[in-house]
Amino acid sequence: MRKKMKSTLLNVVYSLQQATSNLETLVHAGRYTDSLEVLKACQEGAISIGTTIEQQANQDTGYIIKKLENYCESVYQVYINVENADYLASNPLKNLADQLHDIEICIESEIHVKYEVVFLPYKASMWDSMESVWKAANEDPNCNCYVIPVPYFEFIQNPKTQLLRYEGAEFPSYVPTMPFNNYDFKQQMPDVIYIHNPYDQYNNVTSVHPSFYASILKEYTNLLVYIPYFVTGGSISKSLTSLPTYQFMDVIVTQSESVSSFYKGNVASEKLVALGSPKVDKVQVLSKENRVIPIEWESIIQDKKIIFYNTSLSSLYEYKEKCLEKMRDVFTCFKGRENEVLLWRPHPLVKATLKSTFPQLYQEYCEIEEEFIFSQMGILDASPDISLSVAISDAYIGEEGSSVIHLFGATGKPIFLLHFGDEDINRLGFADAHLEGEELWFTHAHYNALCKMNIHTAQVEIMNSIPNELPIKDLLYHDIAKVDHKLYFVPSRAEEMAIYDMENNKFEKVAYENENDNVFSKFTRAVRLNNFLYFLPVNHFALVRYNVTDGTFKYYSEIVKKIKKYSLNNNQGLYFMNAIVQEGDLLFLAAAQTNIIIEFNTVTETIILHKVGTKETGFYRMENDGEYYWLISNEDGPIVKWNRKTNQTFEYDKYPKGFLSEGKGFFSIINCATDYMLLFPKKGNMIVEINKESGIMQEYILDLPYKEGERKSEQHNWPNNYYFVKRINENQIVALTAYDSSLLFINTETRQVVMKESKFIKNESRLYYQEWGSNLPYACREGLLSNVEDFLDGLDKYNIEHSVAQKRAYQKVINNMDGTSGLKIHQHITNQLKITNQLECAEKGQY
Repeated sequence: MRKKMKSTLLNVVYSLQQATSNLETLVHAGRYTDSLEVLKACQEGAISIGTTIEQQANQDTGYIIKKLENYCESVYQVYINVENADYLASNPLKNLADQLHDIEICIESEIHVKYEVVFLPYKASMWDSMESVWKAANEDPNCNCYVIPVPYFEFIQNPKTQLLRYEGAEFPSYVPTMPFNNYDFKQQMPDVIYIHNPYDQYNNVTSVHPSFYASILKEYTNLLVYIPYFVTGGSISKSLTSLPTYQFMDVIVTQSESVSSFYKGNVASEKLVALGSPKVDKVQVLSKENRVIPIEWESIIQDKKIIFYNTSLSSLYEYKEKCLEKMRDVFTCFKGRENEVLLWRPHPLVKATLKSTFPQLYQEYCEIEEEFIFSQMGILDASPDISLSVAISDAYIGEEGSSVIHLFGATGKPIFLLHFGDEDINRLGFADAHLEGEELWFTHAHYNALCKMNIHTAQVEIMNSIPNELPIKDLLYHDIAKVDHKLYFVPSRAEEMAIYDMENNKFEKVAYENENDNVFSKFTRAVRLNNFLYFLPVNHFALVRYNVTDGTFKYYSEIVKKIKKYSLNNNQGLYFMNAIVQEGDLLFLAAAQTNIIIEFNTVTETIILHKVGTKETGFYRMENDGEYYWLISNEDGPIVKWNRKTNQTFEYDKYPKGFLSEGKGFFSIINCATDYMLLFPKKGNMIVEINKESGIMQEYILDLPYKEGERKSEQHNWPNNYYFVKRINENQIVALTAYDSSLLFINTETRQVVMKESKFIKNESRLYYQEWGSNLPYACREGLLSNVEDFLDGLDKYNIEHSVAQKRAYQKVINNMDGTSGLKIHQHITNQLKITNQLECAEKGQY
């Protein structure tokens, strides 16, 4: 029996109980005619209850009918004896009340409720976000389920039209569907309605028909439940957490508590239930069952590994021609491979989108698709349900923005994320370098890689990776110092200091005291003084001294404490940036957020503070010309020349005509052997030379194929114009330009420049599986040391340990990954219905 009908029956019982209470008053008042009318109504009410039970309760209810018959007989006896005082003295009215209470308990406890549950999918391809919930409800004897695909509008922007779509015929054959116009919501008033489109009119791509907006559906149900049509890697965009339609939802299913937290402030917490995703259920079930693979696929697959290749609209929008180039590159990788087969699943709207939005790419895409089919490179998957393709595939290749990734993540299958810009993959970067003969040694600014570069050919060879550090992370290390045959690397974002033995190609890691690992940068510069290395702190609590002889550290925290007293933002770190200079036994450290220079005597370990210049913005870098210290500001500010012995200062801010710096000042200052200093800009539009004597500034012009501040492509997105600038001998400066990661050799005597494009020599491949930000718990990314072929070659090495680690990472962001999400969602919703029913009964005084 439907819950609402059971409630109706109980309401009739409550009415009979009220009538019985009123009857006693009427009888005692001698209003016999009114009493007879009430008794007649009681008789009719009991009969209507019995008739309804017999018609709608699909169970044995004879015992309830018998109680109703006994009640009717008791009503009749009161009816014929209503004026008989002796009869009334036996208290028959109390007997009626007791019988009604007994009937009420029987109806409530013995008549089984059948909940009416309606699923309203709009796209067949998104049915997997509901299917496991539907299966659980459909197998529940206490539920009547209806799957009702609803029509939707698809908006075509160019030209702007809307097309009405209906996919009722595209659902799996085992899912019985009902035409949307055959179900009367107002008449049926379903107990639960599930939807997976939360947008209503607030989407410019698709919109369900207005008849099925959440605001309308809420009028016809006790519980309106939204299940997301997607899976994430742990985060969710802000736009999806604050939709206006959420006010009409009674329950919003999220995949985990961490995802629920993104809704905080926009959705009441009691609406959110973190129960996983039915999409994961579908893939898990298909992975365990005997799948029915299309016959035309079997001859192509044979016993090969199936590699799922995902191409979506977002990559086309962002990369356009490069996206098509990447498709050709991927297909080329699979030519001649005997152990793998490509299963290509392009977005179903890719052709329509290209034709309307990028017509210049449409023909090329069609040619790529035709070539793929004609050459029998693999399987072109256009099926409506992606779950089977994911279940039979052994690995994923594609872009990182697709939620399909996370279905592979949840099943522990390897994921390879493509990159669409070769320039970025081969982008060179380093913050410091050590010149050894004709080779520059450095750690890569974007990868965990120790490299060396031939200064004549600009060829870069990767020598090693640094143990116990993330494989890909910006600025793991900053400065390099060589002592004997070892290179010492100053940790910037790395966990430990690194020491590299150049004779045996081995690393040693050294831990140091650190209060906070989650900082922008711990140290930048290193200064060698005898057997000691001094590390300049950026966010660390002390100037650190390392003894290269015995491997011990000493921490001068008093220096940072003194600087914090004067810093503009003393709670935000950035104590020093790059400004440190050695003069004999003295170290001079210029602060980043105040115009204080620390004079530190390394022998006596005493500290002297010097206030230099009139501006308190702090300093970025410092250079000594033998008589004066030259300082560049941390932000825009004058160039400061300071004589430490006389404390005389000069400030220069008359920059060359046309100089623009975007408020960020200079990156580096270099003392040239001639009569000028060179200023290399952070974001400015020119290199500036400043006369040491007069302070007059003018543009330093180099014959380069680009303008200062330009970038060769958007992939070259380093925030400063330079990674690195250093004088390597009396008349030569070497700089790594962010324009295209080329090396510049500048002769300061002749003012000539040689530009050399850096080229990597790939002598090995390395596949790094790790977390990539807040939405990618575990994957491998295309990069300097890994391409598609490397990934395919390494599939056999993707062992159970990787798979377990991947699942463990995803379990942190997806609950019930064992395939029970749908069941638990159903159980939660039915419990909600029971609680609602109990509250309704309590309000009517049943409990």
